[in-house]
Amino acid sequence: MITKMDEKKFWGLVELADWPNKGYKNPKMVYRKLLSEEESKIFHSAVSEAYCQLDEVATDMDLGVGDDSYCDLLHHIIGLGKAQFEKHLKNPKLIVKRAENSEYEESFTYCLPYDSDYEEGKSEYSIENVIKVAKEGVKEIEKFQKMDKDGTHLAPIHNEMHMVVDILRKFLDHPDQSGLDGLAANIKILESIGDIIDKFFQKNAMELPRKFTENNMNGMCTALFSNAAIDAKSVLDYQAIKV
Repeated sequence: MITKMDEKKFWGLVELADWPNKGYKNPKMVYRKLLSEEESKIFHSAVSEAYCQLDEVATDMDLGVGDDSYCDLLHHIIGLGKAQFEKHLKNPKLIVKRAENSEYEESFTYCLPYDSDYEEGKSEYSIENVIKVAKEGVKEIEKFQKMDKDGTHLAPIHNEMHMVVDILRKFLDHPDQSGLDGLAANIKILESIGDIIDKFFQKNAMELPRKFTENNMNGMCTALFSNAAIDAKSVLDYQAIKV
């Protein structure tokens, strides 16, 4: 029995996710649009309460899974909806069987909005967040361009670096709907450029001057390029959600 949220409402929300058929990105956007910040916290608490009920009957079982997989398993069962939840609760052997057959996915909890999704300018569905990530990407590129004043050390990736700046700055100059469309359309290109730059630094780590290796542009940095475009796509997808 879910006590912190009306039980019918709780299971109605759970079943909206159509877990795991729709993955977690689409349900998360639906929940974010449908629930206020307070309602989201109550929903989180209700999911935790359902988890505890399953944990009470599963905790002493030999499921043969690690801690993370155990959490994924129980949350997966919750995500399947009321009928499956109650079925597993009444017959814990079904939990064992599901664990043995790896019949669960990671993770229904990803469907739930984060607290940050309700913070002004920090939500992954806000244009302010896209602007922030795009600016960070441009900053990384410009840092390395300044270090390579004569343009000799980074010559093999000169065009790629300029292409990144051009794509990101085009959005930053027009951070509106058309800008989001344009940036989102370049996800694959920015992913490809990031891969080229990563490989260049890995291959030439021993030959490049120390100032480049000390400030190595690694995968975390180049991920900013594609992340900006992916975030732009998330904003557009979120805007298109109807609840």
